Amino acid sequence: MSPYQITLLVVAIATTLITAVLLVLQVIGIGIHDEFDIGGADSADGIDAINNYGVTSFAELKFLSFRGIMAFLCIGSWMTLAMTAIPLHYALATVIGVVAGAGANVGVAFFNRAMMRMRVAGNLEAVNAIGKTAEVYLTIPAKRASGGKVSVLVQERLAEFDAVTDNEEPIPTGGRVKITGVCARGTLVVENL
Repeated sequence: MSPYQITLLVVAIATTLITAVLLVLQVIGIGIHDEFDIGGADSADGIDAINNYGVTSFAELKFLSFRGIMAFLCIGSWMTLAMTAIPLHYALATVIGVVAGAGANVGVAFFNRAMMRMRVAGNLEAVNAIGKTAEVYLTIPAKRASGGKVSVLVQERLAEFDAVTDNEEPIPTGGRVKITGVCARGTLVVENL
């Protein structure tokens, strides 16, 4: 074996072992968090964006995660080593290995995105309350004045939301209302029943 092939073999074995350890740890529930992910999907906003809207651009995928880099090195070095054994010229084998490693990195990024979509942020979405009946918790002032609150069952949880109404009269505590819309910052628009 040439020094180039020996280097590839060492990198391939090392990254394969690291990848296997990461996989075993993930299966038993011990998470290894990527310290240098790029794309912001670990921030609260990133998780909300993935849960609610999905990833819409390649910029939001995490290509530079530890797992992605390990996949690139593992698959790329094994593929390059295999191509040099055929024998192909080292330059062509390296190009094929880099393409295979890049494909593995993209696969890991999409796998991470799928895993993030399964993660639940637990956020209540006010828009899911539209059309439901609620009980007034704090009197709702007339003509969209703020200060009212309603209790409503949303996403299988009883939750309180700020509420406003277009009615000419305030809606007293204990009254029943129908939620007709959502305005700024999750405030519900209601009408008296």
